[in-house]
Amino acid sequence: MMDLALLMEEGEIAGEMALLLAASPKISEFLRRAPTQPGEKTQAAHHELERAA
Repeated sequence: MMDLALLMEEGEIAGEMALLLAASPKISEFLRRAPTQPGEKTQAAHHELERAA
């Protein structure tokens, strides 16, 4: 959850997206293992959300 809060603070993701990510353990786990360059986690999260939809 710390990663999501940090991304929100830095303006990387919107609050609604953070709530969706926090609600999905699979996506949250994916983000913990995702690359850490700026923007890469956001891009990976978007991709995972599209796959889950």
